[in-house]
Amino acid sequence: MKPSITVIIPAYNEAGNIENTTLSILRGLNNLGFENFEILIFDDASTDGTGKIADNLARDNNHIKIIHNKPNKGFGYNYQKGVELALYDYVVMFPGDNVITELSVQELLSKTGEADIIISYVANTKLRTLPRRAISRAFTILVNFLFGLKVTYYNGSPIIKTRLVRATTRTTSGFAYMTEILVQLIKSGHNYIEIPTYIQPRVYGKSTALKPKNFYLVGKTLLSLFWRIHFKI
Repeated sequence: MKPSITVIIPAYNEAGNIENTTLSILRGLNNLGFENFEILIFDDASTDGTGKIADNLARDNNHIKIIHNKPNKGFGYNYQKGVELALYDYVVMFPGDNVITELSVQELLSKTGEADIIISYVANTKLRTLPRRAISRAFTILVNFLFGLKVTYYNGSPIIKTRLVRATTRTTSGFAYMTEILVQLIKSGHNYIEIPTYIQPRVYGKSTALKPKNFYLVGKTLLSLFWRIHFKI
């Protein structure tokens, strides 16, 4: 029997993507034989009709629940809140932009239960802009150096045991929220496997990953995490 899982979908102005994202995940869960699952869609104060589309999806499927944020909260908050609300054994977050291919979604979900943590990384990074690839690579090298790790990617869609995420110290809802969680769990000895995923071009809207505010919050989080990991008493 498949493990139970909670899927979190954050969506800010994803009216052109949220339905395809949700249906892609549903098909994956159903094809793999998951029986106990839920999908939590966070309408993150969207202004383009995302919330209405999400409400319609929930009306047609009792596995789907909608949370409407006011005001906009961001990825990190949505993940943390989703973990707090999660009813099931594992938790994963897929962005509402429908960028991860349906095949990759299904392949990642198929690994649920094979380790405490299933880490996903983008295999076809050339679809992303050069600045984003360079920043992402530099970030990964920095984190691995600071904490003595060999993780391929920290900002994917890892599947993690819900109880383990809840046991971590989470101080940020900024861009490094998942890094903070993964570093703590891996340094504590929890096992993990890494799975390649493939992305496709975004067909609606644009990414906000490189906002200047994110860089400040990342630096602050890494300094705090470094102190806690290396100098805790």
